[in-house]
Amino acid sequence: MIPMDLQSGIKIRLEYEFSGKEFKSPNGEMVPLNIFEQHLPLKEDGDISHYPYVIVQLNEGTQTDETSSEGIKIMFIIGVFDSDSTNQGYREVTRIINRISSNFKRNPVVNGNFEMKYPFKWTIYDEDVSPYFFGGIETTWDTPTFSRTDVEELI
Repeated sequence: MIPMDLQSGIKIRLEYEFSGKEFKSPNGEMVPLNIFEQHLPLKEDGDISHYPYVIVQLNEGTQTDETSSEGIKIMFIIGVFDSDSTNQGYREVTRIINRISSNFKRNPVVNGNFEMKYPFKWTIYDEDVSPYFFGGIETTWDTPTFSRTDVEELI
């Protein structure tokens, strides 16, 4: 299915973009960024946390007429842990947003089929939920268009 092809392509791209990068976890270790599709997985016995993470979430699709491409809205939900007393974990969220933004602006095509369109919107969650910090990105992607198969019969 096309929306899930886009979602999994973005996940793979982000895994590559953040490979070798480590972030603070709630247990005090430096760990890789977790990339999830749609939702956080359920915690298993012994799991402390899924932090830090990016969720690549299918949000909605819109097609304005039969000849236009479908626009698929993808949301990125970012969550990090930072217990430092300076309460500046939003900076790590902002760095992750910037890295994702730079990646897709340099190469706005995923899997050779999906092109990111503007606007590119991001936000930092401003409520104090320290030591957890959150942010989000909203993007829209054009999908390939299809030709009608019944047209030849009409001619």
